[in-house]
This record gives sequence, structure tokens and C-alpha cells, in this order.
Amino acid sequence: MLLKLARPQLKLAFLISLMLLGSAWLSACGGESRPTTGPTVAPTAIPAPARAAAYLAWTDFKFADEAEKAHRSLAVSRPDFPAWASWTESNRWYVLVKDNDSDRLRIKTGKDATITPVSYIAEAQVGGAAGSYQAYIMDLNRETVDIKAGGAKEAARLLFNRAVQQSGINAGLIVFTLGDDKIFTILPATTAPEKVLPLSSVGKLEMVGAGTKSLADGTIVATSNSPLLGGLALKDTTTYQTVADNRDFVSFRGSAAANVAGTNPVLNFELRPSSKIFEYSRANLGKYASLVFDRQVITSGIIGAPLKEKGQMPVPRWAGPGGQADMQRFIDFMNASPPQLFEAKELGTSANFVFNGSFTH
Repeated sequence: MLLKLARPQLKLAFLISLMLLGSAWLSACGGESRPTTGPTVAPTAIPAPARAAAYLAWTDFKFADEAEKAHRSLAVSRPDFPAWASWTESNRWYVLVKDNDSDRLRIKTGKDATITPVSYIAEAQVGGAAGSYQAYIMDLNRETVDIKAGGAKEAARLLFNRAVQQSGINAGLIVFTLGDDKIFTILPATTAPEKVLPLSSVGKLEMVGAGTKSLADGTIVATSNSPLLGGLALKDTTTYQTVADNRDFVSFRGSAAANVAGTNPVLNFELRPSSKIFEYSRANLGKYASLVFDRQVITSGIIGAPLKEKGQMPVPRWAGPGGQADMQRFIDFMNASPPQLFEAKELGTSANFVFNGSFTH
């Protein structure tokens, strides 16, 4: 017996069947994009590129007075950057700003300016140091061919710590990097040469002949491979002969004697077969040689035998608390591959370097 449904009931049944069919179709089609088992895994986030610590802009003018005029105009405009510096060298005008918006810098410096990000910046400043003064400006360029990621940044940090901790420079110092190849160092021109010159290289090692003189630990010297810069004059006016440099040394290691109480740590080094130090040491037995790191003497000793394949020198500065760690940091730095060597060939000055705000990040 057939049951007849009322017309409204027929319509309702028909709609329900359509919904069921539609649901089955969506399930069949949409289900293909879902995993049948296990939890859904969120997509890996792509990290945003690190923001630049600052930006440097420079503009070349035909005449030096044009660069000076642009420099003065910026200072008068009282720029609203969190920190900024401005100076000129010859016909070039520089502007350094601590800001993550390079467009604002473009407005201040004009369409002809070259703008590049700065990856590391730090400054040493005490109250009242900001303003206008004469400054030394050093451009340290990478001397090695290979590029190590972050090498300039690491070297700049080492240089800044050297300036503040060892040299006691606590005002006006600014250190920053451009890519992996350049480190800029700016410091007041009133800074003593003995404090300026150790900041003109990072990673430069030399062995110098000192004749009958035992050079004291920490003495800043000029060498035949590292002459004086910018007319600076040292208390020790001698230019010492370089008899070995970075290219002559293969590797370094510390001596176990460094852990023995009352014993000076010993630095062992391996030399390249072609090192010129062999002939020099053979001809100067009984005379002094000094190891100079970034223009600073770190140890001196009497040549007791010709140095051909390897040698060693006691280093009293690494005796006592913390000395072992200091020696190991030096060894790790010098054994780095590729080596990290930056050096300034010239020392520039700016008669009216101006900065305002705090760059340290």
C-alpha cells in the first residue's frame, strides 16, 4: 500500500534530500585537501629580515664649501632622528642616523645621496660630549679576500671594547660597520696618539726586531709595515723593522704551563716554510724580538735559536686570574678561518664633526 505525502511534506523531503546530496558532494571534494589522520601542522613562519641599526648617507659635491654648506644646513634644521651625526671629508658630506626609515634620511640628504644600511653601531658618550668638535675618522677596510658572515660586526665589537676597556675612551667614540668589508671609527681629535693607533687595525700581528731593547708590554709602536697615520707622533719615535706578519704564521696554541702557578703562559706558533723570520733570527741571536698585535706590544723575548718551523714566547700579560681566558680568545681569533683582518691606511679629520642623541643600541 502506497502512502501519499501531502504537498508541503513532499517539498520538505525534497529539500532535505538536496541538502544531503550537497553535503556529500562538498565532503567528497573538499576533503581531498585535508589530511585523513594526524593533527594539522602550521606553516613555518618566514623570519623578517633584521632591521638596520642605522643608515649612512653620503653626497659628493664639486667643491668642499658646498659640502660644508649642506652640513651646516642640516645642523640648523635640527633633524628629529633619535640620533644623528654629520661631517665632511674633502668634497664629501656624510650623515649617519639611528633610524629604521631610510626615506626620512633621503628627504634630508637629497636624491643624489648614496644611502646604505649600517649593521653595527655603538658609541661611548658622557654627559655634554654631544655637539661639534674636531674628530679623527678612520675607514678600516678588510684586508682578506674571503668573507665571513658577520665578520665586520664581530671585529667592530672587539674594536669598540678595546677602545673603551683598554684605552679608557669614554666620550665621542662612534664605531659602525658597512656590510662585511668596512668599519668606521670616529673619535675626538684630542685623543692621544697612543689611544688612536691601536684602533687603526683589527687582527694585525707582527714580529719586530727590537735590537738590544726589551719593549715593555702595552707599548704602542710604529713598524715598517704599520707606519704612523695622519701625522701622529708617538712617545717612542723609533720605527721598528717588521720581520714577520700575519702571512708568516700558520697557527697558534697555548702551553699547558699557563695553568702552573708562578709560571708565565707560553704562546706557541707554527711558521710557514718561506717565513723571512728565519734569516733574521739566525743573524740576530741574543737580541730582542717583540710580538706586536694591532700596534701594541704583547710580549718581548731574546732570540735564543733560529726560528724556522715553529717558535714560542712567554706572555706575562696572560698570567694571573682571567689570563688563560684572554690567551684563548687571542688564539681563537688568530686561528679563525678565514682570518679577520681589517686595517686603515689613512687617518682623516673633520674640523666640525657634529652629533646629537645616543647611538648605542
